Amino acid sequence: MRSSEALGAVITIIGVIMFFWGLAAGAMYGKIDGVNSAIFINSLYPLLLGPWLWFGEVPSALRRFVEAKIEKSALEKAGRGGA
Repeated sequence: MRSSEALGAVITIIGVIMFFWGLAAGAMYGKIDGVNSAIFINSLYPLLLGPWLWFGEVPSALRRFVEAKIEKSALEKAGRGGA
């Protein structure tokens, strides 16, 4: 296992723990606010970055979203006569 794969695995596991921490806090207190909301929201970053490092590619939904944005931008440039 390469070092980037190991780092990706650790980041993914931390992201999953943070995500479930936020869900558990929401279930216990009936709402997600304050520090728990910050943990819950910020868990999305390691959940996106970790699999990319671990498996060598981003999750397919994120990849399709970025590809669609790039294609749309290229079509808009072509329509304006840009390079």
